[in-house]
Amino acid sequence: MKIHNPFKFARKNAYWAITLVFILTALGSNAQAEEDTGIMMFVVSLVAITAVLVLLVAIYALQVINKLEKDQPEGSREEDSLWSRFLEIANNRAPEDKEADIMLDHNYDGIRELDNHLPPWWKWLFYITIIWGVVYLIGHHFTGWFPLQEEEYEIAMAEANKEKEANLAANAEAGGFDESTLEYTADAAMIEAGKKTFGRNCTTCHGQGGGGIAGPNLTDDYWIHGGSIKDIFRVVKEGVPNTAMIQWSNQLSPTQIQEVSNYVMFIRGTNPENALKPQGTLYEEGATSSSAGATTSSAGDLSNGKTVYDTNCAACHTLDGGGVMGLGPNLTDKYWKDSNGSREGVYKTIAEGVTGSAMMSWKALLDETQINDVTDYILAFQGTTPANPKEPEGELYETNEVNSVEEEAPANEEPVAEASNLEEGKSIYANNCAACHLADGGGIVGPNLTDNYWKNSNGTKEGIKKTIIEGVAGTSMMAWSAALNEAQIEAVTNFILSLKGTTPAAPKAPEGDLYE
Repeated sequence: MKIHNPFKFARKNAYWAITLVFILTALGSNAQAEEDTGIMMFVVSLVAITAVLVLLVAIYALQVINKLEKDQPEGSREEDSLWSRFLEIANNRAPEDKEADIMLDHNYDGIRELDNHLPPWWKWLFYITIIWGVVYLIGHHFTGWFPLQEEEYEIAMAEANKEKEANLAANAEAGGFDESTLEYTADAAMIEAGKKTFGRNCTTCHGQGGGGIAGPNLTDDYWIHGGSIKDIFRVVKEGVPNTAMIQWSNQLSPTQIQEVSNYVMFIRGTNPENALKPQGTLYEEGATSSSAGATTSSAGDLSNGKTVYDTNCAACHTLDGGGVMGLGPNLTDKYWKDSNGSREGVYKTIAEGVTGSAMMSWKALLDETQINDVTDYILAFQGTTPANPKEPEGELYETNEVNSVEEEAPANEEPVAEASNLEEGKSIYANNCAACHLADGGGIVGPNLTDNYWKNSNGTKEGIKKTIIEGVAGTSMMAWSAALNEAQIEAVTNFILSLKGTTPAAPKAPEGDLYE
């Protein structure tokens, strides 16, 4: 075996080095994108270069060792081991004295190419994959030796159900309870324990008396995610995705969740001071449906449409169709933003979506029957009264029927761009800002807006407006330019300025710099 000059050797194997550097550099770039750190690229590149150099040195050293071994006198060589014989068979390289016979005619800067056949070990692996493919086909699709994905899922679900039953049985033996049979109880000891848990974990968002701050009011009969004891237990246990309501099962035991759920049921109807307005749908004990539009109308049985709506639409339009500020419009009035209010228009909007908005095209996720069902259900909302209806948007849709409501002028007929319209600003503030700054501006998650100290602006009208439009990175203050139009931002800015110098009930300590 010929030992190459180290520099020629490095140049000959340079493509391996470049390949490894590119692979590891790509991994480093990905890590940089995820971690957003400038030093990551340098570290990964340095490690890649070092690894390649070590590899080249190791290969070159191996060539030297092989050369020295072959240069030993014939009589001094030890008898070949079984391993070396196996390697000789597995590689089946051409002897050095026969290399001239398989040398190809190209010459790349002194580098020549041998026309070697595939090594036997590579062929063996290829044959093994063919054999395994046959075994896989027979085992999965003909004999049932191995379960398919659906069968694996069913097996896993059966095992999970067995584990669940075992856990419930063990819980019952330990004096626990079965969640499926959970019922409200006004036991004094349980209510007291739930009150303590509520005080430690829930008052930050729901207030000391449950009247709501950042989280909804828990003392009225309106519920966003259901008002039964089982619904409350589930929400506390599992949380609500994309909200501040976290999954409490990681911090509270099932018994503690049961206690705090019973306490939440216990405080219903207490009417604390400064309670938030109702949110969600009116819940009546024993009612099969809490949605205002779920009654059977001339469209027939709307239960299928309700299921589709509750699962896919309620997040933006609320369960009772009243709409969510900055997301979906009110579906209960006669004003339509992206359709003409006819059945065909509503169906088209659901199927095709609205470009540039949160209203996506649902025809890829829902079949024609489901779109028809949810269209009928949405039309059944007309004339109902949601708990917290959003202001009308779009144009008035009038049918051939005489309707006194349709003859009324829309609530937003007057331009909302009037800077002095503090009522409009107050309404926008209450719907979007009070959760963090309180209704009187005293501040809770967000800063106090009534003093002369400003954290993220200079206190001028332009500074406040800029903060509302652009938000504050790294805080809960989002950019409202996507949810509010220019006139609405103008109105809420003026309302915030009107809060200066007022005296809130529980003002937060000053933050930021004094603005004079």
